[in-house]
Amino acid sequence: MHVECHNCGIVYDVNDKDIPLSGREVQCNECKKVWIIKKDIKQKFLKDYESSIPINTEDLITKAEKSIE
Repeated sequence: MHVECHNCGIVYDVNDKDIPLSGREVQCNECKKVWIIKKDIKQKFLKDYESSIPINTEDLITKAEKSIE
């Protein structure tokens, strides 16, 4: 994830796995400003949700309908 210092504007790439859901205190190496970053929980939920949906959903529905008949 990209993290931008609100003080000087420098952008860092931070591994999403290093940030707990509660957030984490970070310090800019350039200006030494300290702030808390948090994960975008909505994005994480959508990513996890989309990966749990079968690719061929229509095939599964058709098989389910045939098993009922």
